Amino acid sequence: MRLRARQPVINFLRGILLAIASLSFFTAVKYMSVATAISIFFIEPIVLTMLAALILKEQVGIRRIGAILVGLLGAIVILRPSLAEIGLVSLLPVLTAFLFSFYLLINKLYPVEDDLLTIQFGAGLSGALLLGTALLIGSYGQFEGYEFEVPTLPQTALLALIGLISFAAHGLVVAAFQRGSASLLAPLQYVEIVSATLFGYLVFSDFPDGPTWIGIALIIGSGLYIAHRERKLKKKTQADAVPEM
Repeated sequence: MRLRARQPVINFLRGILLAIASLSFFTAVKYMSVATAISIFFIEPIVLTMLAALILKEQVGIRRIGAILVGLLGAIVILRPSLAEIGLVSLLPVLTAFLFSFYLLINKLYPVEDDLLTIQFGAGLSGALLLGTALLIGSYGQFEGYEFEVPTLPQTALLALIGLISFAAHGLVVAAFQRGSASLLAPLQYVEIVSATLFGYLVFSDFPDGPTWIGIALIIGSGLYIAHRERKLKKKTQADAVPEM
């Protein structure tokens, strides 16, 4: 690991986006099931496609626009009862999706130039500073659920485990995007919905109802179609770039 990063500001920005996204998502799962929150979060590929069109000026055809609308319809189907029951806090997974989309967009705008440990150190440091500040504000402002408490020994062990899992997971994400295309990797994200649903059922006895499954199917279907179109268009672009002999 190099002590002096080539992209210190970008690495810090990655950490800030991930820290706010984590804070947003962990707040969401206090009020809704893990499976529901994860399912809403997976409008992320749809959000990323929209942001790429707006910021990177990427061309988005009528088919992908249709897929975006279908995915957003799926999110509305899932959100509708949550909005009625718990209010605007149910939109936190949507905020998480936007933040993570900006994180991925930064990776597109600024290709990785530092090694994995340097990136993780910079992102972890900025994330820790931001969340530490949020903890101080929560403690002094006496915001419910955000006050500082000295963790017990078992809680400390769990926090250390979460840190190790997060470190490994984000490292694998960066490594995957260094070695494979986004359109190839995108479908693999939806495995998380299955694992989150299973985890929520085994640990919290939460299981999505019928309308939620319909919304999940719409989001997954639209996301897979967008990934398919991006892969197809990329192949066409590469074929057009090959000079004729």
